[in-house]
Amino acid sequence: MAFRIEDIRYPAWSRVVAGEFANVRPLAMAPVAREAMLDAGVWLIVVVPVWSGTCRRAIDDVTAMATQLPDGVNVGVRWFDEYEEIAAWLPNAEQSYSTPQWFLLRDGAIVKQRFGPLGVEKIVPFVSEPPVQRQSFFQLLRAVSGSAWAQLRYRKPA
Repeated sequence: MAFRIEDIRYPAWSRVVAGEFANVRPLAMAPVAREAMLDAGVWLIVVVPVWSGTCRRAIDDVTAMATQLPDGVNVGVRWFDEYEEIAAWLPNAEQSYSTPQWFLLRDGAIVKQRFGPLGVEKIVPFVSEPPVQRQSFFQLLRAVSGSAWAQLRYRKPA
């Protein structure tokens, strides 16, 4: 027997829907494609699973910080039930099973993403600070190719 949660009532979500915060908007659960409004401007999107009571705290945190975000930053709150739903509207996102998931979009492109609890004190820096360039292990190894670490080689015992 399969079921799907279509609607959920939660106090923070009700405040968002009531329009208490001008820059916070509820986003539809499980859209087929990304909304056109997310392709313009700067958006902080928090994606929260409906089945995780502890992750719902992220909604309280982001609404508490909504007025402290830089001008022009919109906040979207989206519920999800299955991880595959995220790929439908954000196909270039790194996939993770950690929740909640945080995405910073600029004109529809992912600038930053983070997985897991962010906390009130880290939301504004997440939005404000420039993204850190991530490097793979091999990129880092090439960068230190002249160092002593790169000179080390595995040797079989005699």
